[in-house]
Amino acid sequence: MGITLVFRKRFATYLLAHLFLAWALMTFSGPVLAQGTPKTIAYLESSNYWEYTSLYNKTLYELEELGIRDQLSFPDELHISLHKGVSEAELRKAAAQLMANPKVELVLSMGTAATKAMLKENNDRVPIVAIGVSDPVGMKFIDPYTGPAAPNLIIHFIRDQWEIRFRTMSTALHVHRLGLMYTNTLEGRTFSNVTAAREVGREQGFTLIEYPYIHEEESEKDCAEGIDALLDAGIDAFYVPALNCFDWHYANPGPIIEKLHKRGVKTFAQEGKIQVKNGVLMGLTLTNNGSLGRFYAQKIGEQLQLLSVRDYEEDTVKNPIFTINLTTAKMLHLDFPFKLLVATDVIYDDSLPDVKDFDLDD
Repeated sequence: MGITLVFRKRFATYLLAHLFLAWALMTFSGPVLAQGTPKTIAYLESSNYWEYTSLYNKTLYELEELGIRDQLSFPDELHISLHKGVSEAELRKAAAQLMANPKVELVLSMGTAATKAMLKENNDRVPIVAIGVSDPVGMKFIDPYTGPAAPNLIIHFIRDQWEIRFRTMSTALHVHRLGLMYTNTLEGRTFSNVTAAREVGREQGFTLIEYPYIHEEESEKDCAEGIDALLDAGIDAFYVPALNCFDWHYANPGPIIEKLHKRGVKTFAQEGKIQVKNGVLMGLTLTNNGSLGRFYAQKIGEQLQLLSVRDYEEDTVKNPIFTINLTTAKMLHLDFPFKLLVATDVIYDDSLPDVKDFDLDD
């Protein structure tokens, strides 16, 4: 009898210890909530673009850091990358196929065009994580006060982000006649932040000189003709938009930028670091791909019930980086005040010794 009682006590102690260990692991081991069959994630982009690839890779890295990457499946057959000049009908067909596929548990839509297609074919059930959308408010994907246009849409935005850029440019460069070029479609005007430029122009008192005749291919020839027209109109500053002709990964914007500077035109880049490194006078970015990757990884985990929900304040992702090219400033005979230089995060100057470039995406 005594032996049986001891055994029962030991067994009870053993059981309680293991139950406590299991509880402790669930409570303290981190945010991962559950494991099981990998969740299937689909991917849609209108065409391959370096910024989408960078954001995608940063998101995958952060999923790994959160400990949930091995619980996710990204099948090759559900990774759809179409081609430059793809029609809206083609994109919508691909989006509809993904939405109708019962295996798909979440879709990553890369960029404005893919997100627009996904929302057109939305089943309101499969989460759509929209990444790399330049102006979600301008595209009406989200209302800054009431939230996303669809209940299953996850998207990041910074309130008044483009107005902040134009105000910074106007104040720092004393702009009088700002040149802006774009394709005259909703998407084209959004990519070049036309609405924000007009609003800040009225607010700050500069004149906006618009060239709305860029074709959808956004060729270097188109943009060169646009620059000539803007120069003839007497611009003293130019906003470098995210058009193909200004993309250093696929085009050579150097001659256009050089022509502007030779005519004394100050340049301000929508995409800060890479443009300013290559000669644009000034740029401002409000986020980086590292912080955005962390945001999207967290949201993916939440949507698939692999992570507990957390509040993600705008300022957690907001990470302003102000950049100046002093070589270009000297060419334009500009002498920036000391307080502006002190506030600058990155300065490029060809007269200084080469230093190892660093990654502002972290």
